[in-house]
Amino acid sequence: MDADGGWVRGRDAVDPLGYATTFAYAAVGQLTQIYYPANPGSAFLSMTYDTLGRPNQQANANGDVSTLRIAGTRAETDDPTGTAWVSYFTPRGRGRAGPSPSAPPRNWAAKRPGSHR
Repeated sequence: MDADGGWVRGRDAVDPLGYATTFAYAAVGQLTQIYYPANPGSAFLSMTYDTLGRPNQQANANGDVSTLRIAGTRAETDDPTGTAWVSYFTPRGRGRAGPSPSAPPRNWAAKRPGSHR
């Protein structure tokens, strides 16, 4: 990241101990892989994109794949457990509550990171 917190293509993020997290890109703004210092030869996260440049799959280091469908202000994620999460956003990217086909209505986008279940 640069001094303003933005992504810099082709650079590693180095922590205070000198360990580098490496980011790989297919095109400007299209993050494809993240490699952590603990296992630099294996991607911790891999992303693929559709022909319009939208993310459509995300895989973790264990091979678990989430499918992403993003269109306008609606995003749907099918996680590896089979749960479908639907999120709606305002034109400015803020989360709005919306129904999910396999779970009670919830505002997944507005929850704290990592607490979407």
